[in-house]
Amino acid sequence: MTELGRKISQCIGAKSIALNLAEGLHERTTDMEEYEVYELCDIHIKSEYVLPEDMAAKIKKCAYDNGIDSEEVLDVLVVELRDLILERRSGAQQAD
Repeated sequence: MTELGRKISQCIGAKSIALNLAEGLHERTTDMEEYEVYELCDIHIKSEYVLPEDMAAKIKKCAYDNGIDSEEVLDVLVVELRDLILERRSGAQQAD
């Protein structure tokens, strides 16, 4: 992730959001390739997940403060979620 991506992640608390979302998605990714995990995360964040009102405001403010659009802020959340799921899958495979 780029420096800006890390800044955005911290701004919106993307890692803690990803932790909450990963539980429900992790099991759906068992037989997926890494790029498929990314696609699932992207669809989930942008189409299925309903942002709490306070989070939506935080995303808009973070986008404004960094001169990007809200979609790009969501991309950071997608990457954090993907990375967490892949990390968990890797840990599970090593335990086997």
